[in-house]
Amino acid sequence: MENRELYTHVFEYEGQACVCISKVQKLYNEYVAVYDLDAGEIYSHINIVDVIEAVQLRETEEEDFQFSTILESPYADEAWEICCELFD
Repeated sequence: MENRELYTHVFEYEGQACVCISKVQKLYNEYVAVYDLDAGEIYSHINIVDVIEAVQLRETEEEDFQFSTILESPYADEAWEICCELFD
């Protein structure tokens, strides 16, 4: 999996526990979508540098990718694919 380090840990972003739920997208910079586990919100354009440099809180778990907000979002397929690659 490309950029595996982005998905293996829950990380702190602006004081919240977050997990990456999309593959790296390229626009002007490289960015990912993340799910805020604390607030239950999705942020769609987080720079991967911010993710890589963030404090790692714990290893991701399969359940981190299965919240209804993720499953009902445009990132559902990507999040499921990431989850399968990490835990199968």
